Parts: sequence; C-alpha cells; structure tokens
Amino acid sequence: MVFGTDWLRGQLLVCPGCNPPEMLQVDHYTVQNNTSNKPSLLTMWLFGQGPAGKSLQVQELYLENGPMKYSGCQWIPYNESSCLTPFAVQGVTVPSQSIVPVSIDTSSQGIYFATDQQYRFDIVTDKGWFGGRDISYPPPGLAMTEYRISVDYGQSNATRLTLTLANMATTPVTLLSLTLKDVTPYLNSTSYSFPMSNPTINQPLATAQATLDTLSSGFYFEHQHTYSLTIISSNGPNSTSALNY
Repeated sequence: MVFGTDWLRGQLLVCPGCNPPEMLQVDHYTVQNNTSNKPSLLTMWLFGQGPAGKSLQVQELYLENGPMKYSGCQWIPYNESSCLTPFAVQGVTVPSQSIVPVSIDTSSQGIYFATDQQYRFDIVTDKGWFGGRDISYPPPGLAMTEYRISVDYGQSNATRLTLTLANMATTPVTLLSLTLKDVTPYLNSTSYSFPMSNPTINQPLATAQATLDTLSSGFYFEHQHTYSLTIISSNGPNSTSALNY
C-alpha cells in the first residue's frame, strides 16, 4: 500500500565536493507500509544533472533519528552517529539526465514515519555529500507526475503548460493556484501566481490534467531554462517541482 508520494525535482541538493555542474535532485519520493503495516519503506527517485557521460554512485542515505529533534544536524557529516542514522546503499548509480530509484527500509533501525511530522535526509555519493532535504509525512495533497511545455497556436513563445497531477491525500483535493519562477542560475526573476479552480481529484492516487496558458501575464518559457513550480491545493502542504525546457 502506498502511503504517499512527493514530486520534488525543484529541490536541489548541493554537493560541495563535486565539480559543477554535477548535481543530484530528488524527483519524487514514496513512503509505503512494510509487511507489519507500518510506514517504513522510503523510495526516492534521484535525478542526475550534469554533463553527458557523468554519473554519481549512491553509497549511503542518512536519516535523522525520528522527527526534527536535532536542528542543523545535517551539517555534521563527521559526527553523524550522534544524530543521524545511516542506511547503506549498494549498486545504485545515477547517470546524468537519468532518474534512478533508491530505497531503504527504516524499520531496520527501528524508525517509522509518523503522521504530520517532518524528516530530513542526506545522500552520500562517491563524489560528495548531498544534504539536507526535509520531507513530510504524509506528503502534499497534489503532486506533479508529468508535464509538457508547448507553443500555443499563432504564438512565437512557449506559454502553455500542461500538468498531470496525482491526488496523494485520502480525501478529494482541488488545485487552487500555481506559482512559476525562472530559477536559472544568475537570473533575478519574479514569481508569477496563477489562480486555478480545477481539477478536483476525488480518489486517492487518481490523476487528472491541468492546463495553464501564461500569455496574458507576460510570462513565457525559454529554452535551456529551469523553472520552479509551486502547486497549492485545498488539502495538504504545497508541492514544489522543477520544470526544464
């Protein structure tokens, strides 16, 4: 049984030991129940960003010992035993421009996800330490699973965004608004908010499409730019993802 999924590609984890632009992003994550019906199975889909032919080998994941008891703990990589729990990872390599899943069972260390709590994890690779990332349990009510950016008929700029959204809550969820911002490095961009009133997705894990045309706002998508998308819904915390065009 899937207890939650969060699509998070917009949340960048910085690797101080890597030669830019080798980086990892978290595309989304799920939390599932184990055979004892307790939420402990965490899977993160990692997106490798960097030059063609580059890759990062995941070696360990570090998760705080329960909900956020130790503020700033992720910044102590040489004293992790005092506040972080390590989970070894074997055989996982994330090539550039690929998405690869990494899974751990937190019950092996006696840790289970608790409702309405936040947790923080770090990722250790062969080229550096990526940290830290806060995740919520359960995740946001609406999450993006797919997107398409296109040029509308008669237009010269890309202003049309089509999203596939999934209901990760246990009750009906309605899309209330979308916020877009160009987060391409070295740009100082403005955020644009767009009120929405649909779709409403009634069933858990069901999906529906939402279409946004930004033409009237003056916002348009540019090639080789990265955009932050914030999804605000009627149920649950906001969800943030990255869009590449």
